[in-house]
Amino acid sequence: RELINFSAPLWISMMLGSPLGYLDSLMLGSLTNPVQVGIYNAAFPTAILLMSVLGATEIIFMPVASGLFAKNRIADLKIITKVVTKWIFATSLPLFLIMFFFSARILGILFGAEYVAGATALSILALGYFMASMVGPTNALLVTLRKTKIILENTIAVLFIAVAVNW
Repeated sequence: RELINFSAPLWISMMLGSPLGYLDSLMLGSLTNPVQVGIYNAAFPTAILLMSVLGATEIIFMPVASGLFAKNRIADLKIITKVVTKWIFATSLPLFLIMFFFSARILGILFGAEYVAGATALSILALGYFMASMVGPTNALLVTLRKTKIILENTIAVLFIAVAVNW
């Protein structure tokens, strides 16, 4: 029962979160034309590169945080969380600034002149993913603290917000 209470919210969250990456394209496709979807689909994977720092850090953070929590070293867990979040900020900031201020040039170099029209989308997405990475390893920390229902609630909220913002 304990395993199900812990893992079911994570499983549901994963199932709900999977289509989030495609929600933008699906809604854009229903509201505009395929050319716009193509331009957006050049900006989206470029911006999501900002999350790679967070993803790589969480892989290291999770076992360390779990070990500290298991030993009831909460003060150390707070310190390591702050340090990791600062490292994520310090390593993501330069990439964010480049994407935000040079989005047209990046899209032109990576995809060609036709995709420069997605520069505003890249800047907005880069800002969003930078802000998402600034919450640091929160999901990993919530899993460590066995607060998986909060992750599910957050995922549901994000899904509704994404639909509203995309509309």
